[in-house]
Amino acid sequence: MKFILMYITVFACSSFALANDPAALQAKIDTNQKAYVEAESLRNKAVAFLLAGKIYKDATSLYKNTPHQYAPFVFLYAKAAATYREPVALSLFTDAIDLYQTAFGAGAAENLDPLLYAAAEATSRNETDQAYEWYKAVRVLLQRHFPNGSFYEARYKMGMAVLYRQAHDPRAIIEAHESIKLLEKFKDPANTYQIATLYYELAETEWDRHETMLAKDAYEKSAALFTDYDTKERRLLTIYSRLIDINYTLQNTAAVCENIIKFITFRPWANRYPAYDPSTRYTTWMRGRYLAEVSFTMTIGPDCKAHDIDISTLKGNDINQQQVESWLKEMFFFPGDLKNTAITAPVPYDATWRIFDISMLQNNR
Repeated sequence: MKFILMYITVFACSSFALANDPAALQAKIDTNQKAYVEAESLRNKAVAFLLAGKIYKDATSLYKNTPHQYAPFVFLYAKAAATYREPVALSLFTDAIDLYQTAFGAGAAENLDPLLYAAAEATSRNETDQAYEWYKAVRVLLQRHFPNGSFYEARYKMGMAVLYRQAHDPRAIIEAHESIKLLEKFKDPANTYQIATLYYELAETEWDRHETMLAKDAYEKSAALFTDYDTKERRLLTIYSRLIDINYTLQNTAAVCENIIKFITFRPWANRYPAYDPSTRYTTWMRGRYLAEVSFTMTIGPDCKAHDIDISTLKGNDINQQQVESWLKEMFFFPGDLKNTAITAPVPYDATWRIFDISMLQNNR
């Protein structure tokens, strides 16, 4: 107990001493900033967020009353929080914008980046009115500082496209295409993540319009950029899922299998069988009444398809083995081991499945 009290006393005294020593605080901030840059380069979002929080705390003690010095630290913490999907990001962006406007004036170009990040975060949080308000402020700044276009405007246009898409507004595709034209003119190679995001949002907008080939092209560009930047980028899951559907529609089964492998190995903690059921029979069968139970063995080939199907037991009425076998052949399976590592050798698989709706099996294609 005495040791704990002594530790608390020493810690409190050292914290107080640090708070009253600007040079020591600045040295601590500098050290944490170097560690933050390293965590960012390794795409370690959790560590980056924790370090940004420490930097923010120390910067608050040191620079709270000097907005032009304090603002970048608040903005840094806001971006780290947004990347780590922390709800506090939105309020931090609001604080950062207030600080930038206080430090540089509401009409300064320095406000553009915080406003664009904040509007994107508000959109992702379904704070639509706030997002529109911030994008309105961005438009005014763009007209003042970049009347002939810029990479900032490409981001602004795509941000508006996302808002319009969420509202089912036909202006979404117009804004998205204008964004990509600006991107091609003012592309900033240092902003790989932002460029990947623009192509991703274009793809989502084309997907909404059922423009399969245009969506496919944009998804593939986005996937390549995201993979180069961060192989753990969460939107890659959506991209792989979309490309599975698109390539099945285009009857490109090799590409379907390729994206199934990417999808499953991306999140190995949650594999399922089948990996893809184009008929949705497997994913919807629980809605019907129980009809039958089937036990079978098979092998899964490197093409993600079922081979050597052997149905050992089929309990139920009005369902025959040919129907079940045809159904299994339509599906795609992950060709990997229990650790969800893809392998080229045939993978043995055995299971007992329940069948709940005979209507789902009657279309024996």
